[in-house]
Amino acid sequence: MPADFDFTVDDVLDDHATFAPGALAAVRAFARSKPWAGSNDERLAKFNACLARLCEAYGMPQWMMELGDRPSINFATHRFVHTRLSVVTFLHSFAIARGQSDFSRFRWSINMFRRCFPASFARCERVGPFLFNGREVR
Repeated sequence: MPADFDFTVDDVLDDHATFAPGALAAVRAFARSKPWAGSNDERLAKFNACLARLCEAYGMPQWMMELGDRPSINFATHRFVHTRLSVVTFLHSFAIARGQSDFSRFRWSINMFRRCFPASFARCERVGPFLFNGREVR
């Protein structure tokens, strides 16, 4: 865990967190689409459909998510590259694209995940500011 984070998951949890209505609707629809089901191409299409709706909800240029060998966020081309399909990492990357501070992006992504994927959130292990699902390598 990077030493520069001086907060934990518990510090960012907020039972009263608010989200743009379109963003909450986008992530709820994403949850109903079962983003863990299907081939990688089918799953990636679900992530990108949610991403398009999130960008619209926040009045941002359209971003795209791709799978690759190294994670990156390119502000010039509006692309995320992830090594695997993770809902929390996806939400966190979107918060980075919005320009949020470290604390704010963890707060936004974790609270959105908890609100829209409550059963998955409950199964996660909390390590510093990060959530792990038990199958992840730390």
